[in-house]
Amino acid sequence: MDVDFDREREASRTNSAWPGKAILAFTRLELGLFRSLRPDGQRRGRLFGITELTAWPDLILAGPILGAPQAAMVLEQLGRNGVTDFLSLGWCGALQPTLRWGDLVLPVDAVSEEGTSPLYAASGPHPTADPQLRALLAAELDRRGQPCTAGRVWTTDAPYRETRDKVVRHAADGVLAVDMETSALMAVAAFRKLRWAGLMVVSDELWGEAWRPGFRSPELKRGLETAASVIMTVSA
Repeated sequence: MDVDFDREREASRTNSAWPGKAILAFTRLELGLFRSLRPDGQRRGRLFGITELTAWPDLILAGPILGAPQAAMVLEQLGRNGVTDFLSLGWCGALQPTLRWGDLVLPVDAVSEEGTSPLYAASGPHPTADPQLRALLAAELDRRGQPCTAGRVWTTDAPYRETRDKVVRHAADGVLAVDMETSALMAVAAFRKLRWAGLMVVSDELWGEAWRPGFRSPELKRGLETAASVIMTVSA
């Protein structure tokens, strides 16, 4: 852990400049859902040009975020400002036929095929979600009677290289879904001694003979609404 990160984080904690908890929203749809759940948030500028910040006394919301490098940068910067606990909500492509549009996935660990997490070598070969935050999400889902599948996911920087052989291989290994950010968030959080867990909602199905995108489906929107409500409840 580098000295600059420790010094900046400690200074922020001492000055109480930022809340200790954050939610990361990967698209503008999730960003709007979280803002609608707590409409009294205050806009607090941007990070890296496009990631908007919304703040409450106890929480900060950051989004949109695209891909592992930007996700890592946002996590690093918020961590330097004193945030320690992170929850996120994003989309994923299903690799298993049991997962359909709108279904919820709770990542436990990840296969990394992105270029960011190898730079955080302390995270190990399969970075993991924080078990305590993940348990809080699971408990809230269970309290609501909301089905959710927990397990390993696959993260890649190159969605146009999600080839059929890779999909088949990862699916055979029990990997649930693919996205562009999760393994990097796990790796950075572990390396920086932060806590991260998240929920993903199935936006498209890769397990069949033909790709089935559901990016505009009502099932995806309903799943995101449910997941956003769960995350906001856990972050309170």
